[in-house]
Parts: sequence; structure tokens; C-alpha cells
Amino acid sequence: ILIHTTTSDVYFQPSTDGKVSVVCRESKKVYHNVTVEAGTLVIDEVDTRSDIEKLKTNLSLFTRTIIVYLPLGEYEALDIELDTGNVDISDGYKFASVDIETDTGNVDFGSDAAVLEINTDTGIIKVNDITAESIKLDTDIGDVTMEDITADRITVDTDTGDISILYSTVSDTL
Repeated sequence: ILIHTTTSDVYFQPSTDGKVSVVCRESKKVYHNVTVEAGTLVIDEVDTRSDIEKLKTNLSLFTRTIIVYLPLGEYEALDIELDTGNVDISDGYKFASVDIETDTGNVDFGSDAAVLEINTDTGIIKVNDITAESIKLDTDIGDVTMEDITADRITVDTDTGDISILYSTVSDTL
């Protein structure tokens, strides 16, 4: 699963009908192309605004949203790249690898991942109730909270913010 967008909140929710669907709250000139390429769900932003329109729209309070309804189960890779936006991945999924990067936004992650990497320049990172081989969390400005984690290796870095790890088991390196 690949999601690349500039300004959107991204939510993953369990599908109730066993099918994958994507619901986007967007505008006429900033929308998302949702395709499947070689078995990979790809969500890319298309922005047809002029530079003046971009300035005016970026000053508005309109929040674009992407909701991915996905059957619970195992998936290969999840790659989310945002400039501004929050990411919320509910529990019940298992990914081989996860890479989430946002310049400004909070990330709340609650699914298993063999390899989990989350990076935000400004934002809070919360990881709850997961099992992983390797976890790497990095924020320049923001708190990192981990609870009920089982992992082989955990690396956490924040330049300005608190780090909290509760009720967790690390078998190799913290």
C-alpha cells in the first residue's frame, strides 16, 4: 500500500464487507487518484490549483481526509508519506514493513509490523499493543508513547519531547 499526499489525514479502518475501499474528502482541484498497480494499492494526490489558489486554500480550515477500509489480515508493505496530516492505523492488521513519514502530524499506530519506522518532524507518535521485530521512531519536536509492545529491537529519538515506554518487552536492544 502506497499513500503519497501533501495535506490529508489518513485513517485505516476494518472493512465490514471484506473488500478494500477508499473514501476521500477532497476538493475539485485537489483530489486523489486511487489505483491498483501490480497488486499494490496506490493513492496519489493530484493538485491542479494555481500558485495563488494554493496560497488561498492552504490558509483555509478545510481538512482533506483519506479513509482506507481494509479487511483485517496480513499485508506486505505500507508506505505513507505526508507533508501535513495525521495518521491513524487501527489494530487487527499485520504488515511485513511499515514506513510512515510526515513533516507535521501525529501518528497513532496499533497494528503488528515486522519492521516499523515512523518519522515526523513535528508531531506526537503513539504506538500501542503491537508485536514487531524492529521499531524505529523519530520525531524532532513531539512526544513518543509506546505501550504494550513486544519487540526484538526498539530505537526511539526525539530532539524535544518526552519518551514513554510502558508495559513492554524488548528481547534484544532498547
